Order: sequence, then C-alpha cells, then structure tokens
Amino acid sequence: MGANTSDPAISPALLPSLERQCPKDGSPLDRILLLDQVTGDSFDVQSLINIKNGFSVLPSDSILYENDITKSIVDFYSVPESAFAGDFVVEVQFVMNVGKQVNYYYNFTQLVHK
Repeated sequence: MGANTSDPAISPALLPSLERQCPKDGSPLDRILLLDQVTGDSFDVQSLINIKNGFSVLPSDSILYENDITKSIVDFYSVPESAFAGDFVVEVQFVMNVGKQVNYYYNFTQLVHK
C-alpha cells in the first residue's frame, strides 16, 4: 500500500466519503478525527455499531470484527441499550489497578534487591 493508495480493508461503501473528506495536511490524529464524522474522538456504542457495519476508520477498530471472540463481544455491545459504558469503565479501572500493582511490585523488588 503506497502513500497515495487506500487501505484495501476499508469498506468500499465508506471509501468515497473518506476520500472526499480526507485533509491533505495535518497530523494523523487530526485526519482520523475529521474522517470519523459520527463518533469523532469518543469510543462508545456508536463506535461498535460502526465497526459491526464496516464503517470504522481505524484498522485497530475494524480488526475487532474479524475474530470470532471479539466479533461476539462487538455484537453483544453494539445495541443502544447495552451495558457497554458501565462495563468499559469497570475494565479500564481494572487495568489501571493492575498497572498500580505491577508498579508497586516493581518498586518493592527494587528495594529488596538493593
């Protein structure tokens, strides 16, 4: 894939719209936020609906619908009345706590081995 060619994984139904909107200058993040007219810089139920329907802008998002396990998760949460927001917050807090525990363990082992 060259500098002036599109990603073949992008939905053919979405590509013309992206090509019309694609800014020629600016940072990659600016380009992504401008291209995703529906969800912008948020990650919510609508983001999952876009992924399910083949309208995700980021490859890291669209790949979630290519694996049976993550596809079932996207399907489960891609309905407006899903518990996605609450469950997502719980998981982010869990990951943050794991990070704190790893940090604590690392600092503790550094003290022990001095």
